Amino acid sequence: MKFAVLAFVFVLTGTSIWGRLVDSDFQHAHLNGAKARVELSVHDEYGAPVSGASVHVLMGMNYRLNSYDIDGKTDTNGVFVIEGKTTGNEIEIKVTKDGWYRSQKKLCFIAMGHEHAVKNGKWQPWGMKVDLPLRRMGTLSKLLVFGSPARAIPSTNSWVGVDLERNDFVKPYGIGESSDVLVKVMWDGLSLDDSKLCYAEVTFPREHDGGYFAPIMNCSDFRYAYFAETNKVDVSSLKIVRNGNARHLSHPTDGRECELIVRLRTELDDRGHVVAANYGAIENIIVSPAWKGNPTIRFVHVFNPVRNDTNLEYHE
Repeated sequence: MKFAVLAFVFVLTGTSIWGRLVDSDFQHAHLNGAKARVELSVHDEYGAPVSGASVHVLMGMNYRLNSYDIDGKTDTNGVFVIEGKTTGNEIEIKVTKDGWYRSQKKLCFIAMGHEHAVKNGKWQPWGMKVDLPLRRMGTLSKLLVFGSPARAIPSTNSWVGVDLERNDFVKPYGIGESSDVLVKVMWDGLSLDDSKLCYAEVTFPREHDGGYFAPIMNCSDFRYAYFAETNKVDVSSLKIVRNGNARHLSHPTDGRECELIVRLRTELDDRGHVVAANYGAIENIIVSPAWKGNPTIRFVHVFNPVRNDTNLEYHE
């Protein structure tokens, strides 16, 4: 029975793939191009249309060979209609406007799967609607931005303090003065290739410090939160598994790419209100076994050194 089910699934899958391979219209479009029409809608983060934005489109023809450009501007409704010929491998869209961060998106009919086909010399769905948010530029802060280097954990299976302002372990393991977070790396003692267990536990040692997850907007040149919310703290600890290829933190419930907005060095008044704190954002924590010695850890983060300044906007 099991073999019969597997055979049936294989036949269905094989039929779908074979159908695409022998579809002459699809193959002709893939090799020589077919017409495509995309209705691009550009809007701000709140859904309001952005008119007069410059749109640059690369229409892919056999990847980069014979590709060509289309340029124009969004109308009063924030719409720009892209229409041209493509082999379906790539349509690259870039949108710019003075005072706004650039946004970009890539479409690929070939890679989108069996839901796309070619009918009457046109890629389907004809007139596909695509949304692309554009973000305004605000006021840049003089943040401390850290992306490297990875540092060897001085002591595994025990807690070590990390100063996020100085991007180093606290004394005596580094030059740090303040334990903004505590890190404990659990490791089986094996090399990079052989290790089966290597993860980090991260916690905020001060009672009122912590953070919250904010989504990443990868289509924009500025992907992160503009400001920290002063009274939003719902994450006091997290676990980081070995993640050498990850670009950002993952939300623990749905796996979305996120950053952790953090409130640190918090001071409260007699009524429990926040009167002073530093703010920042942890974009990633990368932990990995090393070829030799202890595992390494790397915090990719920003820290605003100005007390009570919640601004997190900066140039990457």
